[in-house]
Amino acid sequence: MKTAQLVSVVNKDAHSQAEVCKAKDVNVNTFIFFVLNLSGSMKLMITNGWNGEGEVFDTEVIELENSNKICDPLPDYPIGVDGTNGALLDGKTPIVCGGEFRDSSVSERCFKLDPESRNWDEVASMKVAREEAATIALDSESLWITGGFNDNDGYLATTEVAKPLVSAPVFGPDLPYGVSNHCLLKLNSSKIMLIGGTTISGPSNRTLFADISADGFAPFSEGPSMERGRDFSACGLLSDGSSRQVVVVAGGGADTFTASTELLDLGSSRWIAGPDLPKALKSAVGISSQDGKSFFVVGGYTGSYLTDIYRLDYSPNTEDWQWVLADSELAVAREWHFGMLIPDSLTNCTESKK
Repeated sequence: MKTAQLVSVVNKDAHSQAEVCKAKDVNVNTFIFFVLNLSGSMKLMITNGWNGEGEVFDTEVIELENSNKICDPLPDYPIGVDGTNGALLDGKTPIVCGGEFRDSSVSERCFKLDPESRNWDEVASMKVAREEAATIALDSESLWITGGFNDNDGYLATTEVAKPLVSAPVFGPDLPYGVSNHCLLKLNSSKIMLIGGTTISGPSNRTLFADISADGFAPFSEGPSMERGRDFSACGLLSDGSSRQVVVVAGGGADTFTASTELLDLGSSRWIAGPDLPKALKSAVGISSQDGKSFFVVGGYTGSYLTDIYRLDYSPNTEDWQWVLADSELAVAREWHFGMLIPDSLTNCTESKK
């Protein structure tokens, strides 16, 4: 599992920036940018993954801000994979794609969690089989799927713009280099940030900015490099009340883990060290709260498979960020899983009786 670091890259040499920024067959004039609003929802859906004994099919929902609430589980993920990617479309429909099977083959299939039936239904597949890709929602019906890995092509520089509820995907602009196990964050309605990941040279400390408008994808620009190369990390956005920050935490290769945290104030160009996690780990899910005041690290691997959920909060008293172990936890320990915040309408949560 996840031995991609040892496989030679098969992607073509990186194009010039002018070539890289050209979408192959996507009409970016159809993009309508939006900001997702889940009305304060803190229901976290976690699905698929790996627990050492095999693929995890369970889909569970956790109320992050109230551990006394028990949420009805959602149906098991329909195929046994880990290292999937996805995002929430139209504010109510989770889409999950790709992943690696137990036999190390890689999937191109995508599924939606239907908001009416609450069942997983297959939708249009990706053009390329991918594990450990990174995806964001461009608008209410479009995903941008970036990078990843498969045995045939190695580390992928290709991207896809997908409308899985409407039509088949099309290729987007190539990344400057092949990468998997990276993070992708939407900083605002038109700027996206790619962070770290696994490349043919190992864990990367590079960051990239992608600007998207009605005129298309602008050339990728290099962002500030992190203090260390990171892959299998958890990433998100935070606000301390006066500024917005990018947070990157944990990560590591096949047998290495780190507890370190790095923070980037979006008004500056320098990463600074944040507080260490209580445990060194990798392959966790990172989730920012809707208000940006908290960041959660969910599950992962630290020599054993974790159910722990850690929360990073800003303390006005100390004027610093602090990690705490959250009261909520996963029902099933796992790594290489997928998670997203979902709207309240997708499942019911009730106060547990004690």
